[in-house]
Amino acid sequence: MLSWDTPGRVDVRLLHRHLAAHCAGYSLYADGPAATWELLTDLHDRGFLDVSAAPSRRLVTGLTVRRRTLPDGYLGLLGRRGRRAAEELARLRNFFDAHTVCSQRLFADYFGVADLPAGCCSTARCRCSACWNTSRGTAGERRPAVAEAFHSPRPRDGGRADHSLRDRRVDLQVHRLLQLQPQGIHPRRLWHALRGDETSYNPRSRKMITLPAALRDSRHFGGRADLAYAAVGESLARLAAAGAAAEDGQGLWRAIRTARPAGSGSEPKRSGA
Repeated sequence: MLSWDTPGRVDVRLLHRHLAAHCAGYSLYADGPAATWELLTDLHDRGFLDVSAAPSRRLVTGLTVRRRTLPDGYLGLLGRRGRRAAEELARLRNFFDAHTVCSQRLFADYFGVADLPAGCCSTARCRCSACWNTSRGTAGERRPAVAEAFHSPRPRDGGRADHSLRDRRVDLQVHRLLQLQPQGIHPRRLWHALRGDETSYNPRSRKMITLPAALRDSRHFGGRADLAYAAVGESLARLAAAGAAAEDGQGLWRAIRTARPAGSGSEPKRSGA
């Protein structure tokens, strides 16, 4: 285990020396502090740890020219991350292109597993989309509702099978954004916030105006990038009918904090398959 006085700020040079001294064969993976940093950023990209250069208030990268020619093998090392990324992207593309091959078989091949577990993809409760699409072993079975939703072109909205569910989710997001603007907000600015636009056009000043920080920092910012502008008006009308929002007569809308959007007894729950 490493012991650092400031665990939030670790000197990569010291870390490299420690790993090289205490981890057998570490030099095979990283032959210097720069390679250790590359390894750390790789682990960051894979979600295993967080790496940031933010603590450095000066130069993040410094170079000293020692000779004018590149060392042998330098270009190969420089491109290894790009090659790994290209290889993974090719595998990912092949995975989705093989839409008639059992997904469990493809996962097993990727991780080097020879045999699938007994009963894999044998019932409606555990069958992958490829096996459903090719009708392997599906005689007399019906695809579960969750699988139907994920099979649709718009799984986020439940495959548009239930418009009321989508409307409730939009109303919830609009209401949350209204609550962040007690002074009132124009529907078009709401629309830009839902789309994830950081600015909106102000026809009075004829300028692009930055959206308030409260909207940009909201978890609902950018939550409906494909939402039509008319859908915002429809949502506001539903909220007004439910007593959850009101217009002030000047085109600005406010949330009524004592009321809640219709059907929003709780946050929508996500379901996985």
